[in-house]
Amino acid sequence: MKANRQSNILLVEDDIRTARLYNFYLKNEPINLIHVDTGQDALKYLQEIVPQILLIDLGLPDMNGIDIVKHVKKNHLDCILIVITAEDSIDVVVDTMRNGVFDFIKKPFLANRLVTTLRQVIKIHHSRSCFIPPKTQNFIGNSSSMQDVYQTIERVAKSKASVFITGETGTGKELCAQEIHKTSQRWDKPFIVLNCASIVRDLMESELFGHVQGAFTGAEKNREGAVSLADGGTLFLDEIGELDLDLQRKLLRFLQQSTFHKVGSNYEEKVDIRIICATNRNPQIEINNDCFRYDLYCRLNTITIKLPPLHERDEDVQFLAKTFLKKYSNIEQKKFKDFTPKAKQILTEYEWPGNIRQLKNVIHNIVLLNEGTIVTSEILLAKLESELFYNPTNKTEEFTVIEQPNNDLEPISPDTVEDSIRPLHEIEKEMIMKAINICGNVVKAAELLGISKSNIYKKRKAWNKEANVNS
Repeated sequence: MKANRQSNILLVEDDIRTARLYNFYLKNEPINLIHVDTGQDALKYLQEIVPQILLIDLGLPDMNGIDIVKHVKKNHLDCILIVITAEDSIDVVVDTMRNGVFDFIKKPFLANRLVTTLRQVIKIHHSRSCFIPPKTQNFIGNSSSMQDVYQTIERVAKSKASVFITGETGTGKELCAQEIHKTSQRWDKPFIVLNCASIVRDLMESELFGHVQGAFTGAEKNREGAVSLADGGTLFLDEIGELDLDLQRKLLRFLQQSTFHKVGSNYEEKVDIRIICATNRNPQIEINNDCFRYDLYCRLNTITIKLPPLHERDEDVQFLAKTFLKKYSNIEQKKFKDFTPKAKQILTEYEWPGNIRQLKNVIHNIVLLNEGTIVTSEILLAKLESELFYNPTNKTEEFTVIEQPNNDLEPISPDTVEDSIRPLHEIEKEMIMKAINICGNVVKAAELLGISKSNIYKKRKAWNKEANVNS
């Protein structure tokens, strides 16, 4: 292997003979290997020098090696972690992976296993400043928060472990799932997406597991579900918080046994799939509200990837905007090339509550409705001010909006204020119940109200509890 410089590697291994063996394995590699034999010596060394690579045995005489791993993560030390241990329990593997370990090598192993891993790690470290996830150019951004996401994807992709992706709406959760799949050993197998929020509740089990002919009204023929279609590959469950509790129980059983029954069938089927799921909600709040099973969350949450909102990626905004501008100019056969300096400033200062999805839609709209080669601040502001999410609060003076009083409204006397204003929650309940009565079902009512059906179910549950308490 050719390299322009040596990589410093700190080996934490209490057994001197084993340390010498590793040194022998690596004698022809372009590295500088430093050896310490206790956890305390390792922590002392890390106070002075941060190596490129930390090679650590978990079974140390004075502490558990995982404590050193956690120290590296807590203090954001820029080194790549490789764990070597005789332990191989799932709890140990999960604990190390959650704390940012790049690879997990189980004793005993051949020399080539260690050499190959170190060569891969050295290559990654030397190119980290411009790291892009392999096999794709679609997941873009060079901010530090996105670098963390890329590195996590690289670490977990080759594992079979479930991945739980969280983040606000529009941050790219499905794209993140695609990158994990493309980087994994299942890249040439199916990647199946099931959006749990877009399917009628009564049909969700059939969409997930499939059904046999005659299983229910309208089941005119056998149908494969998402788990069957994803066999050998990856199943991405988007907005998993929308699943009702009974289906969550069945999903948990499937995850535990990898077997399932189609709706209406007694025949047990088995598949080999990897599960990746996503939600824009806070899982802990959903669990506390009895809307999401804790045991299912624990099963799915082997690895968590939190996608940062766009307002935390200031250094990426202009790059993303220019990428979208080029893309849509080509698609729509327009001539736009760039933004004016003032437009770039606005792009960076705007909060982007709809995240990347909103930014993409804004740029596409601008390209469609305007002509020219440069996007000006006037063009950009005209579009932003028409956005549903537009909020000029805490922005530069250019974003300031002064509301003029409406003199056409009749003044309300203090004596009638209490009669004319009702609590918001009463109005909300009244509107939701009215929508359900008019539509005849929750699904249609939720669609027209612009909220999720599970949100309505939760509110009705809370209203029923309140009614029972007061009765």
